Amino acid sequence: MAGAADGALDCLERSVRAGMRNRGWLEHDSNLDSVFRTLQERGVLDNTVVIITSDHGELLNEHGIDGHANN
Repeated sequence: MAGAADGALDCLERSVRAGMRNRGWLEHDSNLDSVFRTLQERGVLDNTVVIITSDHGELLNEHGIDGHANN
C-alpha cells in the first residue's frame, strides 16, 4: 500500500511541476508578445532579428527525470 501512495504522490508532484512549467512558458510567451508588439509599434520589427538563447536547459521530464540537479 505504501508503494501505491508514494506513486500517487510522485504523480501529483510531477503534475504540479508540469503546471509550474506551463505557467512559466505562458509568462515567457506574454513577455515576448510585448517585445514584438513594441517593435511593431516603433516600426522596426521588419528590420529586427530576435535571438532567444539560454545558459542551460532543464531536463523537463525527459527520460522520466525532472530538473537540472540530475544532469
